[in-house]
Amino acid sequence: MIDSQERALSIGEGATGVAEYPTAIEDHYATVQLNRDLRLETEQTILEQIATLRETEVADRDRLIRQQRKLLDERAKLLEAHYAGAIPLDLLKTEQDRIASALDRIEDRVSASKIKFETIEARLKAALPSSATSSTAPTS
Repeated sequence: MIDSQERALSIGEGATGVAEYPTAIEDHYATVQLNRDLRLETEQTILEQIATLRETEVADRDRLIRQQRKLLDERAKLLEAHYAGAIPLDLLKTEQDRIASALDRIEDRVSASKIKFETIEARLKAALPSSATSSTAPTS
C-alpha cells in the first residue's frame, strides 16, 4: 500500500501547475474590483460595524475605569483604617495584594482594548479602492 507522502508525490508529478494555483488566484483577484455601488455599500456596512465596536469599547473602558477608581478608593480607605489601628498589618497586606492584582488585570484589559479604529478605517479604504473599473466585479 502506498503511504500518503508517496501518493502525494505521485499525484504531484503528473499535475503541472498545482503549486501555482495560489498565485494565480491572487493574481486574478488583484484585477477584480467591486462595482461602485457595491463597494460603497460594503464600506458603509463595515464602517457601521466599526462604529458599533467603538461604542462597545468605550462602554467597556468606562466600566473598567469606574472599577479602577473604586479599587483605588478602597485601597486608600484600607490604608486609613490601618493608620487608625482598625486593620492589622497582615490583613492590610492581604487586601493590598488583592487590590493590586485586580488593578493590574484592569490595566491589562484597558491596554488590550485600545483598538486603533483610525488604522482599521484607513486599511478598509485601502482594501476597497474607489476606482471600480473591472467588468468582472461581483454584484449583489
